Amino acid sequence: MNAISYKVTKKSEIKELIVQFLENTQWRCFILVSENIEELFDEVGCCFERLDAAGGLVQNKSGDVLMIYRNGHWDLPKGRCEPNERWESTALREVEEECSIDGLQLFRPITTTYHIYRDMYSVEEKIVLKSTHWYLMNYSGSAQPIPQAIEGIERAEWIPASDIPAVLTAVYNSIREVFRAADLMNC
Repeated sequence: MNAISYKVTKKSEIKELIVQFLENTQWRCFILVSENIEELFDEVGCCFERLDAAGGLVQNKSGDVLMIYRNGHWDLPKGRCEPNERWESTALREVEEECSIDGLQLFRPITTTYHIYRDMYSVEEKIVLKSTHWYLMNYSGSAQPIPQAIEGIERAEWIPASDIPAVLTAVYNSIREVFRAADLMNC
C-alpha cells in the first residue's frame, strides 16, 4: 500500500499536508500522528466543510448483506442527514431510498467512519470531512433491492455471506472498517 505517515509538529501544516495527499493519486493512505488525538481531530476538522451522514449494514434472514455498486466500487447505502434529523432516521431513510426496500429494523449502532473528499460540485471545490454513522439493520422481507439510479447506483444486491471476504478486497477502507466493527469480516 502506498501511504504517508507524518508526525504533526505545527498546526499550520495540517491543511497543506491534506491537500497534498488529495492531489497525489499514488498515495492510498494518509496517517497523521499526534500525542493528543482529540486536539489533532479538532484541528483537522477545522480545515474542512463538515458533513454528517448515516447508513446501514443490512442483513437479511439468510445472513446476506445488502450492498450497492457505485462509481466502480461496492459500497454500503448511506447519505447525508437532513436538518434536525437523527442519525438513526437518516440511516433508515437512506437505505430505503437507495435500495427501494422498506420494513427495515434498526438493530444497533456499529461505528462512525470519516473520510475526506473534494466537492467537485461546489464552485470553490471545497474539501469536505464526511462523518458517517453506521447502524446494523435486519430485513425480514423478501423484496429484491432496486438501485436508485438518480444517485448513480448501478446495482443493489444481496451479497451472500460466503462472498463477503472477496468483495471486501475491493471496497473503500472505511467500508472494511464498518464490517470489522460489526464483526462481519469473515461472514
